[in-house]
Amino acid sequence: MTTSELPPPEIPTKPLDEATLTRLLDDAMNAARDALSQFEPPSVQHEITRPNESGFATEDLQAPQYGGLIFREAENVCRLPESQVLFNYLWESGSLRMSITRGDGTPAQRPAWDRAIWGQVIHGALHWLIFGAALEDLVLSGKYRRWHLDPVVRATACAGIAQQLVRGHRTLTAECLVDATLPTTEEIDLEPGVVLKQLTTAEQCIHLTKFSPLYSEDDIFAPFHKTRIRITKTVSDLSIGAGEPAIADAIDRVKWAICVGSDRGAVFHEGPVIVRGPDGFRGATLRRQENRLGSKTIPQTANLSLEDLARAKEALRGLSKVANNAASQRLGKAVWLFGRACTASLTRDVLLDAVVGLDSLLAPGTGESMYRVSLHGTALLAPEDPGETFSTLKEMYGLRSGAAHSGGSSNDRYEALAPTARRYLASVAYAIVRLLNAGEIVLESNELIPHGVEGWIRKTLFCNASSSLGAARSSAR
Repeated sequence: MTTSELPPPEIPTKPLDEATLTRLLDDAMNAARDALSQFEPPSVQHEITRPNESGFATEDLQAPQYGGLIFREAENVCRLPESQVLFNYLWESGSLRMSITRGDGTPAQRPAWDRAIWGQVIHGALHWLIFGAALEDLVLSGKYRRWHLDPVVRATACAGIAQQLVRGHRTLTAECLVDATLPTTEEIDLEPGVVLKQLTTAEQCIHLTKFSPLYSEDDIFAPFHKTRIRITKTVSDLSIGAGEPAIADAIDRVKWAICVGSDRGAVFHEGPVIVRGPDGFRGATLRRQENRLGSKTIPQTANLSLEDLARAKEALRGLSKVANNAASQRLGKAVWLFGRACTASLTRDVLLDAVVGLDSLLAPGTGESMYRVSLHGTALLAPEDPGETFSTLKEMYGLRSGAAHSGGSSNDRYEALAPTARRYLASVAYAIVRLLNAGEIVLESNELIPHGVEGWIRKTLFCNASSSLGAARSSAR
């Protein structure tokens, strides 16, 4: 049979109520699970990652094959009273009406529409949720509860489906294991929708059991990372790739905040970023960093304290408070370049991205850019040895220009300076954030950050000179 996506023009549409639709979806999914629970699902061997005395290991256990049964019984569960109430509500609204014809061109009956809607809004979500619950059981106990589905998980999924149908929005959850250690296994909210957690071994095993098929052979280190970043984003786009830029941006912000929050300028490696919807929607897996043997960037675990994390949260709050839109966009670009400098596999590229970021924040575009970046960067970093910092920034800028235009110097200098360049970029961006929020850097309308930094430096030098002159006059008296 063939379908058209538009409802017949003579059928008027009326808005769906999201709360009502959520309730009807939840009732229908629960009734379907209850009806299906009379059947014993076939099982097949499945690779399960489980905790053991030395950490974790994989073993093959019997896992249920729910998919075939759910498909086989779909027409029967469509006739359940709860299903019919849902279908009638959707039919009467007209929002999902479609014309359905059989292969011979004759109109199909209403049950064909019911079956199509079941497949569209419930089938896939029910299968994903109930199979995921079985995998969690197998990790924790080696056995699974047939047709088990937590009511809270089910209700969350139904709310997500209703949101898509009513508002055209999709809520995505992305999780990524990173090379860091935390002082607690409690969840740490870094900013709205972004949570950091050090996983227990059991939680790590659940992640790997559910998502190891999405890891590649090159992800050699990632499965051993014990800390997870979980990002929740709602996007107004139902395409497969929607939300990827926002998710990547959130990870870059976390990396930047951790770097400026840590006394050591900690930077962590990240594994694949798994993107899912609460209803089982699978987005593209993001791979932004090499985790393979032979990679020249060796993972270094970021050991974070509660104080580090508190400072990271403060940095993220400060970044979100920047009121000037042009400045916020420029800082966002700098954080993006910092993120690129964290995931680049070559130290040359790390330095290039970091210095481009410094240039965007410090060079007004007129005059000698190398000198401005070196001078303004030194002023913002406020180092104990300004002369050494000025020389280092100047060399970094020279290496950046050489690499961009002619291949530049030997790799030794890139390897020596790349981590410092990355840390300088993070620290300069944070210094600008604080000065903007304190009102010490003031930007006129569309004035760029480098001009504001230059104005702040001149004002600071003038104030210092005035103070010195006043002290000298007082001493003379």
